[in-house]
Amino acid sequence: MASVWKHKRGGWYLEIAMPVGPSRKIYLGRIPSSAAQSVRLRVEQLAQLARVGEPPTGQLAAWLCACNPTFTAALESAGLLRAWQSTAAPKLTDWWGQYVARRTDFTASTRKGWQTALLHVSQRWPHQRLTEINALDAKTFATDLGLAVSPSHAAKIIGRCSQVFRAAIDAKLITENPFAGIRLGRAIDKTRKRYVDDATARRVLEGFATLEGRALFALARWCGLRVVCETLPLTWAHVNWAENRLTIPNNTKTGLRVVPLFEPARTELAALYDAAPETPWVFNRCRASAGTQWRTWLLTACRTAGVEPWPKLWHNLRAACRTDLEERFPAHVCDCWVGHSTRVAKDHYLRVTPAHWAAACGSVLTPPPKPDQSRARVET
Repeated sequence: MASVWKHKRGGWYLEIAMPVGPSRKIYLGRIPSSAAQSVRLRVEQLAQLARVGEPPTGQLAAWLCACNPTFTAALESAGLLRAWQSTAAPKLTDWWGQYVARRTDFTASTRKGWQTALLHVSQRWPHQRLTEINALDAKTFATDLGLAVSPSHAAKIIGRCSQVFRAAIDAKLITENPFAGIRLGRAIDKTRKRYVDDATARRVLEGFATLEGRALFALARWCGLRVVCETLPLTWAHVNWAENRLTIPNNTKTGLRVVPLFEPARTELAALYDAAPETPWVFNRCRASAGTQWRTWLLTACRTAGVEPWPKLWHNLRAACRTDLEERFPAHVCDCWVGHSTRVAKDHYLRVTPAHWAAACGSVLTPPPKPDQSRARVET
């Protein structure tokens, strides 16, 4: 099908026998004979695949991407790239966008996380196609990423990269996933864990200037709702006053679930309901900028109450709720109400409280009496 000949001007040229008509000649330049033979073998592979309408393998596709545009244009004129053109692997950044757009099940917050991951990926591979990224590239990227961001954030980005390449395999764009087998440990940052006890929470509750702020804080601390994704969609139709229950709507991060209205969350929600204007939303203020404004409300309430703000403001309130519930109810009940698994609760939510320390150390707070030295001497 293809053969290599010396050119009269020096160097080598490739002669491709065509099924119909004269053969095609492509000048390869002054390269070693071994390189010319390597080109011949690859071109013959392309010809065999083109004959049966199959796309090139991952290695052939990567080789074509690295070839001189003049050479690939000559292969195209010879009809060897028709299969390649119809199934050319897209750029990684383009395929990333297509994949995320197809995932209609992704929430707004999930899409934001994918966009953040894309920023890291596009800095490393702004123009590379899927077939141009190999396993060594992926491992190097994972190592560099682990040095640049937190371990848990790096693990999440690598997981999303692997997910994108698996989808490309399913779409028959590539044959291998370069991120397969790369696992980064998701270290838990225990320095940011805090337990917001009931007394402190009630002090902060009194620091809020609005009924909406009080109700929002109470739902996070005593009912374990996620702020903002589970509180923003709440309407008054989700509140069952007769049965003392609150339904988390289905269009949230964890989907539909029902939560008991614990005190003082019920008291604060009832006060807000009595004063609420004619609107279906439970929280009607600052809806467009809830992520920043509601945090400002909590920081202001902490300063008013004279309480030092804790890390991960809303998350640690939810974690304190889970910790308190764990003392009263079985784990599977807490999982149902708070909306995560026991394993996740163990890693990220459960806290050691002052009450635990008091129960364990209360009996040894008083130092033991010193032995009577004089008596000891007499006995010896």
